[in-house]
Amino acid sequence: MKSWSGVQLLCFSWEDVCQALWLRYPNSYSPHVTSEDTLQRTWTAASSAVVNTNPPLADSSIVDGSGGGVSEERPAQLYSVRMFTKRSIVPQWAQRITNTSFVHVIEHSLVDRKRKLFVTVTENLNQRTSMCVTERCTYSSATNYNREHLIDSENKNSSQTKSLSSINPKSWLFSRRTTESESDSLENLSSNVKSRLSNVSSESLKNFTIVNREVWVTSKRPAIRTALEAFGKQKYKLNVKKTLAGLVEVLTRLQKEAKLYSLMSNLR
Repeated sequence: MKSWSGVQLLCFSWEDVCQALWLRYPNSYSPHVTSEDTLQRTWTAASSAVVNTNPPLADSSIVDGSGGGVSEERPAQLYSVRMFTKRSIVPQWAQRITNTSFVHVIEHSLVDRKRKLFVTVTENLNQRTSMCVTERCTYSSATNYNREHLIDSENKNSSQTKSLSSINPKSWLFSRRTTESESDSLENLSSNVKSRLSNVSSESLKNFTIVNREVWVTSKRPAIRTALEAFGKQKYKLNVKKTLAGLVEVLTRLQKEAKLYSLMSNLR
């Protein structure tokens, strides 16, 4: 198993980033994404209900019986399941072991407005024998950066060794996972983010969003497992730049549309 983790800083508010995440496709940096479907969307009452139940939404007390309201005892969180279809771009040496040119990716997400957290867990549904890529992203407001949402240095010494195929991705939404970072120090990245935010006033922190990414790559093909896992990790690291660029493109477009709408409203 190969793993990688990293922290990025977006110069946009958490609310804007959340809006862009729902609308991030299509963009010019992700032409390989061909379709997007929402399979499930519901309100939950507490993150513990999602983490500790299997299936996480089996407990009928999570959502009240009215079908339209949410229990007022605890803050509501939005739980969603989406599926993306992407064109699979693999090198020539790997084309012989893949039987399809498309990859179906399932995404479980949880949005907590009170804590200003947007957590996504994605995993491919097909071609899992050749390569299974599991990604966990946490988007948190920079106003929380003194608390649990930046990885503490002591957590860097832990490692994730359990087989990912036996873990329900939905249980990862609010459970902390740490990895062995082979080429990038998550501790140093966090220090860089903290150093940059230390020069920002408390009132301006709301204009920044911290992205914590973690990925695990596994393969079940003994003969070429190491090569496939190394290729998957390297490809993911290269795609992160395009992913961020596409998200920033959508954020910029939404800001321009908001300004145009505001201008048109004032003219009326």
